[in-house]
Amino acid sequence: MSSNTPQVVVVEDEPELRELLIAFLEICGCEPKVFADGTDFFRHLNGRPAGPDLAVVDLTLPGLSGRDLINLLQARFPELPLLVISGMSERDVEALLAGCERCAYLAKPFGLDSFRDTVSGLLKAWPGYSKSPAAGAATRR
Repeated sequence: MSSNTPQVVVVEDEPELRELLIAFLEICGCEPKVFADGTDFFRHLNGRPAGPDLAVVDLTLPGLSGRDLINLLQARFPELPLLVISGMSERDVEALLAGCERCAYLAKPFGLDSFRDTVSGLLKAWPGYSKSPAAGAATRR
């Protein structure tokens, strides 16, 4: 999905958090696309040759679970960076993400600074993506 802006998909069923993450990703110079459940996101991916530049996925989703969605994403796009957000224990999430080098986990509730830093770290390999020291937010070149 590459363009001049990193494409970040957010799959989150909590409307308030979803809206907050969308606004924050836009401020950080990303182009967010949001889905309330894994089934809608997976339908969106069907027929597309490339995935997003980053996927932010909640583990507890209606329909296709976050766990199943992550397994499908890792099988189809092995290089896709994943940020898992959940209230589950870190140990449970680590087992799910074992062997995934471009994966990270943030426990809910998390701060926006932690979210920004984690997104920036996962996208650091994306061409044209840098962290603006003055603004403290990720920006595109």
